[in-house]
Amino acid sequence: MNWPTILLILAVPALLVLFAYLIRFRGMYNLISGYNTMSPEKKRNVDIVPLSRLVSNALFIIAGILLVGMLLIQTGATTVGFIVMAFLLPVLIALIVLAQKYDGNRLDSSGATRPGAKIAIALIIISMLVVTGFVGILLVKGMQPAEVDFVDNNLKISGMYGREIPIAEIKKLELVDTLPKILRRTNGAAIGDQLTGHFTMEGPGAVMLYLNKARPPFILLETTTQKIYLNIATPEATRALFEQMRTAAKQLD
Repeated sequence: MNWPTILLILAVPALLVLFAYLIRFRGMYNLISGYNTMSPEKKRNVDIVPLSRLVSNALFIIAGILLVGMLLIQTGATTVGFIVMAFLLPVLIALIVLAQKYDGNRLDSSGATRPGAKIAIALIIISMLVVTGFVGILLVKGMQPAEVDFVDNNLKISGMYGREIPIAEIKKLELVDTLPKILRRTNGAAIGDQLTGHFTMEGPGAVMLYLNKARPPFILLETTTQKIYLNIATPEATRALFEQMRTAAKQLD
C-alpha cells in the first residue's frame, strides 16, 4: 500500500472517532444529524444524553468496521473485507431504530412511535437495503474475471467496460508475467486485485485492464488505437486463450 492509500484508510475512521469523542465527552450534540436542525422547542423534547451515547457508540463501531474492512480489502482478503463491511448495514439500521425512543417529537402520549414516524423510518431502511443491494451487485460483478469469446474473428470482452476487437486489428500480442507499474485509475473499477476499465501505467501510458493482478500471466494486445492487458479465471485458461488468439491471428495473416 502507498501512503495516499494508507492515509485514506486511516482518515475516515479517525474522523468518525473524533466526532464520537466530541459528541460523547465534549457535549457537541449539534454534530448529531437531525438534532442540529431542530428548533429549540423540539430539542427540549429529545433525551439528548442517552441519545449522544448511542450515536457515539455507533460511530466507534462504524469506524472499527471501516478500518478493518478497508485494511482487509487492500491486503488482498477482498471477500472477507466486504463481509466485514456488510456489518455496517445492521449497525446503521439499529442506530436509526433505537434512536427513536429518545426523540419525544416522534412519540405519542403513550410513548409509542407515531405512525408517520414509523413510515418514515421504514422508508429510510428500505432505501438503505435497496442501495446496499445495488452496490453489492456492482461489487460482485466487478470482482468477476473478464469473459472473453471469439465471435466471427472478433475478440469479444463481456462485462463492465466490455468491447469487441477484430483480430485483424491486433498489431501486437504477447504473454507476459509481470505488469508495468499502475499509476492511477482514470475511469474503471479496482476491487481488490480485480482491475477493470481505464488505467494509466508507467511506460505504456493509457491502457485498458481486464485482469486480476495477483493471477499472472497476462495477455498484452495492442491495436492502432489501444493497449489492453487481460487475463481470465485461471493461469491455465489465460495461456490457452493466448494460444487461441495467436492461432486466430496467424490464420488471418
